[in-house]
Amino acid sequence: MRFAIAGAQHFHLLDLLQTMRSFPDIEWVGVCHAHPNYRRLLAEEYRLPIYDSLGDLLEQAQPEAVACFDAFTERTATIAACLRRGIHVLADKPPAISFDQLAELEEAFYETRSLNPAPVLAALFSERYNPPVLTLKRLIATGTIGPVVNFTAFRPHKLKKGTRPEWMFRRRSYGGILVDLTVHDLDVYHWLTGRLPVAIMAAHSNFSCPEYPEFEDNGQIFFTAADGSAGFIKTEWLAPEAFPSHGDCRYFVTGTRGTVEVHTGGDITDRDGKVVLCTHDQPPVQVPLVRPDHDLYADFLCQCRGIATPGAPMIQATELFATLRTVLTARDAADQQKRLSLTWPESG
Repeated sequence: MRFAIAGAQHFHLLDLLQTMRSFPDIEWVGVCHAHPNYRRLLAEEYRLPIYDSLGDLLEQAQPEAVACFDAFTERTATIAACLRRGIHVLADKPPAISFDQLAELEEAFYETRSLNPAPVLAALFSERYNPPVLTLKRLIATGTIGPVVNFTAFRPHKLKKGTRPEWMFRRRSYGGILVDLTVHDLDVYHWLTGRLPVAIMAAHSNFSCPEYPEFEDNGQIFFTAADGSAGFIKTEWLAPEAFPSHGDCRYFVTGTRGTVEVHTGGDITDRDGKVVLCTHDQPPVQVPLVRPDHDLYADFLCQCRGIATPGAPMIQATELFATLRTVLTARDAADQQKRLSLTWPESG
């Protein structure tokens, strides 16, 4: 498969390249919008042809699939252009940072469903492939803790201010902390429970970067689902610089029959993450981790080739759109300082 990178603007692309360079059936055909920090690496180590524009990349390199790591505000247009050419897209998150961009993304996706084959749209929602989160999914699916009553997520990250591009500190080009970071956790909640929030309250603020008044270094979301279950997500760019990992992210889930605490990775005591289960019949015990059958990139390629992967965690486009709508509503709730409602189709 002819594979290209549209927008080399984020370090997430390094994991993709490192993993997929071992795939024997991938031909890397080019990259555009390469940040100076990555330009030499891509050209010399990975021997990727560098193109000046997306148009040149698509016309001359003729990729069948594109990974999009463009600057946040550029991603939607890049993804839409690829989809309309019948090119499969694996997008870094978030692929849209406004309701207008979400509408553009949905329009491009749905108008290309008649193509044969219809291009795949997937996103790097990597928590679905994280063994501790897969283990949590298994515990919930098997009814071990009963129906989920509440869901809590902690997502601290290091800011490393001096390494960040200027566009990250402006709302128009970044979208805000809730849009960037809590998309992971809202997606995980929906994936675990099959539920979507119907009411949201949120807050965000800035304590550490007064020179960037549009930036938020922390954010919180509280939401409820139609059945009355609730969730809370806390995220921040305030993880201590001396902490040995980028962030110690966790999930706490309570059901009618038990609780689960999940360390997704970054815990100083267990870098691979861990899952602790406690039920009415069993004291706390660490649960063996469930491993995915394939990684995210392999599942994406299977989708592009029309190969069925039953039970694969790969996010579907409709789930992606629902998560983006939820997180954009959460940002509005924080901006407006009020509770906002969401409605969903019956199937949602």
